[in-house]
Amino acid sequence: MKTESTGNDDILELLSRRDEVADDVERRGEVVVDRTETAELTRHRRVHVVESESSETLPRSTYESERRRRTLRPNRWEHAPSKFRSKDIDYVTDESPDECSGCGGAGRTPCPTCDGSAEETCPDCDATGVVDCEGCGGAGRNDCSTCHGSGTVTERVDRPCGQCDGNTSIRCPSCLGDDDDCLKCTGDGVVSCPRCRGRGTETEARDRRCGNCEGTGWRTCGDCGGEKTQRCGRCEGGGHITCRECSGAGDVECERCEGDGETVTATLGTMAFSSSKEFEVDAAHVPESRFKKTDGDGVSTTCPVDGDRPPAENWSGTHLYRHETSRSNADCQHLVYAYDDDRYTASLVDGELRYDDFPNDPDHLDEMISSALNRGYFDLLSPTDDPDGVAAAFRRAVGDAVKFLLVSALAFGALFAATTLAGADLFTAVGVVVLALVAVAVAAILVGDRDYSGHGTDRSSPVCSPLDFAPSALAGLGAALTFVLDVGSVQDRWLVVAFAVGLWAAHGRRWLDFEARRLAFRSARRAALLDRLTTDEETLSKFALGDRLPPANPTPGAWFYDRSSTAVFTVGWMGSAVCFAAALVAGGDGGTATGAANGVLSLLAVLAVAVAVALSTVLLGESDD
Repeated sequence: MKTESTGNDDILELLSRRDEVADDVERRGEVVVDRTETAELTRHRRVHVVESESSETLPRSTYESERRRRTLRPNRWEHAPSKFRSKDIDYVTDESPDECSGCGGAGRTPCPTCDGSAEETCPDCDATGVVDCEGCGGAGRNDCSTCHGSGTVTERVDRPCGQCDGNTSIRCPSCLGDDDDCLKCTGDGVVSCPRCRGRGTETEARDRRCGNCEGTGWRTCGDCGGEKTQRCGRCEGGGHITCRECSGAGDVECERCEGDGETVTATLGTMAFSSSKEFEVDAAHVPESRFKKTDGDGVSTTCPVDGDRPPAENWSGTHLYRHETSRSNADCQHLVYAYDDDRYTASLVDGELRYDDFPNDPDHLDEMISSALNRGYFDLLSPTDDPDGVAAAFRRAVGDAVKFLLVSALAFGALFAATTLAGADLFTAVGVVVLALVAVAVAAILVGDRDYSGHGTDRSSPVCSPLDFAPSALAGLGAALTFVLDVGSVQDRWLVVAFAVGLWAAHGRRWLDFEARRLAFRSARRAALLDRLTTDEETLSKFALGDRLPPANPTPGAWFYDRSSTAVFTVGWMGSAVCFAAALVAGGDGGTATGAANGVLSLLAVLAVAVAVALSTVLLGESDD
């Protein structure tokens, strides 16, 4: 609400003097309504009081503490606020202590756990003094360590070969020993026995009774000697232990009096005084928002209620303790005028001009817009101006590298578990690992450290800089050189490619996030400036000033860059995962045709998921502008 002190009653003339109001409003403004009245302004100040109390039985020491902290109940009104202030008054009644009914004044009661015996049942053996043997679990015996419970052991023995009968050779199957020119036996007529490979013996597995357990499959437990139980180590076989609640004393502190031996039954309460203000305007035409509490003259103040106490000692509800009323009269003139087919209002209250809306002055709007542009009002702070920009970019690159190494370690661990521990085919394992990386990528998209925060006027810079692309460019150049110069193994080259693709995806997402936030920031700043200048888009268009400001709804908008960053990160991360999978395959020793087919299908599934996520993110997302 604009104000200007004056004694002149010509409202349109006063408006034309204001910088932000059109200069010709006095000449072109057409009065629609012009009324003069005297408004009655009333100001109320009140103090209400609410009392709440309860009767409680307290230990003597607790009561004495409350007695020092609180005021006595009969004196509570003496501490009531003297002015229109809020205040809480805690009070207590003056009582004498009595002997505690819970302990008879002793301050201690028999322990509820041991009932005064100072001992409690051992929780481990339940008073039996023995527990199941830990060595055999109460069975009294254990599986034989030699035969593992089967009762038999397998041994390997040599016996004469069944094909050559121990002769180590057999008659040549090609010439049957009759051809001196036979190539297979070189004329010897015999060849080495293929069954025993010329050893004359072959190994045979035979089961025999285990000698350690005599074929029973078990051995008597060495800890309990077959008794199945052991002496309880907690109670040493006694069945009872020292009571933990009373530490063997047999009694505990009385809960009612907390060991004092005396209690006090007293009334504790609180009187809460709360102050409030109210401003009333009795005006027929002038809006209430045009008045201030200091307006008016001839102020008359009365205090119809001052320090009033409730009539009864015990009362409930809310009571009006103090009330002050001030009344004054303000001379007002209210004007409704038309300008360019729009209607506006302005008022004079005690000679002071007040208005909320008005026809804008184009020169003033142009000046304010120029000032905002020159001050960089619409510019998001650039990270390239940061003197620590190089170091910050380096730290972010190191962070990306650490994340890549962690994911690589997890992928290698999953591959090792699938191939070595689970016995899966290499290609099948690669497909499973890459599909697992898809889940990691989706999680990174959902909970990643993104800096885009939608609309807002916060000028703090997001974590983004053109310097971030330097590590990505170096990584891409290094990946290309490894293939051109044939550096390292194929697996090493694909790992470098995977790392480079991952860096490009991360840094590309950061840059698109920065653009999304920049557009959202400029749109929010435009709206804030129009609100400050009390103007709208239609007025800007009328004065041809709209093009000087950033667009209200840029195309493409912030939401497009936001979703594009997600798409770039998704496709790039999936590409990194595929390159990583190629490195794993290149470093393996092949696999079956079925496994290879599964691996190819898995890679195709990864690419399909990446493309689907990217398209749905960019094309199906709703605008946030």
